[in-house]
Amino acid sequence: MSGMDIMWNTTAITDIFVRRADAISEVITECTGAGRRMGKPADMMEIPIVATIKVMIVDIEDIATEEINVRKIFNHQIILIEMKKYFLLTAFAFISVISFSQNSLAMGGTQLNFGVGFSDWGVPLYLGFDHAVSRDVTLGGELSYRSYREDWNNYYYDHSIVGVSGNANYHFNNLLRIPRNWDFYAGLNLGFYVWSSPDAYHGSHTSGLDLGAQIGGRYFISRTVALNLEFGGANAFADGKFGLTVKL
Repeated sequence: MSGMDIMWNTTAITDIFVRRADAISEVITECTGAGRRMGKPADMMEIPIVATIKVMIVDIEDIATEEINVRKIFNHQIILIEMKKYFLLTAFAFISVISFSQNSLAMGGTQLNFGVGFSDWGVPLYLGFDHAVSRDVTLGGELSYRSYREDWNNYYYDHSIVGVSGNANYHFNNLLRIPRNWDFYAGLNLGFYVWSSPDAYHGSHTSGLDLGAQIGGRYFISRTVALNLEFGGANAFADGKFGLTVKL
């Protein structure tokens, strides 16, 4: 039943009440006038008047019952409307979560990373990239450079380290329903670093291949630029790094 149907029923019921009241008034007037014309006392006319009123009261009670039923139907319609409204809001929220929980880098996309690192062996400068090979996985590469002075056997030696590495990261946005302006990831890296030291240096630092792990996150301050913080270990590249990410 629509709102127009309910409005029409309510109006119709009101009209019936008015007509019944007018009919009762007319019956009382006619019976009283007829009694007077026939010379009958007024108390003899009470029986038909009362009988007529009782019939009309029954009709009014039926109408009242119908109005109550209409009100129940109206309330039921309101409940259904509210349920539909909450269902739509829930569906909209669910769709919003899904849409906002996509990875920040779409499949096939590429981004540049650059900044500074944290290390016991100087401050690394790095430049790298990530390429999304699937919805949740990126492959990338990185070039880093650092120089530092070491006090060894009461002599100072200047070193430089150049590193070339590749990395693979899993991004948790879809799995954990993380908004797309955030990017949380973890993975492994494998690289080769070249350690350059003076000829007179006889320490233990040598070039070689290293395997390490990293975990990090990004916060996009715009659609294409993000702050990037990463922590790593188990290799000579860096204990962590902080920089910027720029989508291409």
